[in-house]
Amino acid sequence: MRKFPARGIPLIVEASTTLRFVPLMFSPVNFLLTGPLNDVRADSIHIVFVFGKHLGPADLTPCLAVFWGIRREGIHLFIVKDSYTRSMVDAIAHVTVGVADLQAVFELWIDQFSLEVVARRTGPDPDLGRLWEIPAESIADQVLIRTPGAATGWLHFVQFSEPDAPVRAGAAATDLGPKNLDVNCLDMVARYAELQALGYSFRSEIVEYRVGEIHAREVQMPGHDETNIVLLEILSDGFDIEFSPAGYGGVTSFVVIVPDTRLEAAFYREILGLDEIMHHRITGPTIEKVVGLPEGAALDMRLMGREDHIFGRMELIAYEGITGRDRFPLTRAPALGTLHCGFAVESVQKIMARAHRAGLASSEMQNVETIFGTGRMGVLSSPAGLRIEVYQTPKK
Repeated sequence: MRKFPARGIPLIVEASTTLRFVPLMFSPVNFLLTGPLNDVRADSIHIVFVFGKHLGPADLTPCLAVFWGIRREGIHLFIVKDSYTRSMVDAIAHVTVGVADLQAVFELWIDQFSLEVVARRTGPDPDLGRLWEIPAESIADQVLIRTPGAATGWLHFVQFSEPDAPVRAGAAATDLGPKNLDVNCLDMVARYAELQALGYSFRSEIVEYRVGEIHAREVQMPGHDETNIVLLEILSDGFDIEFSPAGYGGVTSFVVIVPDTRLEAAFYREILGLDEIMHHRITGPTIEKVVGLPEGAALDMRLMGREDHIFGRMELIAYEGITGRDRFPLTRAPALGTLHCGFAVESVQKIMARAHRAGLASSEMQNVETIFGTGRMGVLSSPAGLRIEVYQTPKK
């Protein structure tokens, strides 16, 4: 088969009864091409690269598909075998937060929210320091916590001996970077009153709203180390999750402000295999007032994860009509506040290979011993600049 230059539009062919071309993240194309899929085993997946000009639906209409190394009119491509699996991960395993003192973490997340400790590690951490490119002694203490029974959406709090400034110190609502840790609760009015009585403050009164079929209450609460905690109560039917004995469940969504939700969502879909659960574009005077947007601006939101996994979803938000400061470069240890997230995967090597083919910078370390276990770890960045850690521990 004729070889073509290593450039062009990457597409995936999924093994099924239909030939589906699905654009990857950096493609300008937005289309599906369907037709018979012949001579493909059910366990066979192929990565296909199309070369030439930018293609759209109109360009493909007169063309015949090319498959199994056959060149036909209109399109040139070649095929590379791969063991891509559609469902690589289901949710965020953990979100990492830098703190000045773990005492504040225990007072809020353990004593008030009654989340449980999964693991704790005190003292310098050589492998984590190597992974984060900071001295091992910079790490003084760390704890991994979760909602009892939750397999994903955990929180990894790390106390630094000499921390840098908080990521979101003085931040505007529209600044780019990690923003909210969403925590669901039962009976928000009662939880609000309890926390107020204990001296915790809120950015506003409780707000009740509807988005699509979701009816919810929400209130924003400033947390320790310039974190922002959003308490949510879902009033709609069919939203069942595990709650702690105190009536809290989190982290359900990790909210990140990005320049372009479509590009960012494609990264999570094609590199990590998450689904796009929800997409809303919100405009009008109400959202302009709540967020502080200029007239005519909009909020574009995409929720990534799985329908049946409530904990550990990724909520991507872009504000149209206003550009906030880019705080992603500040989210590096030993900074305080919400820094990055991690995914537990079956194969770090496969994730890194997909990132490499997409032209994304990545790095990998073997036999890393951390609070999450011992195994291979990889690091890459989303298009917006969020640090993503993927880790693989030996199977039992």
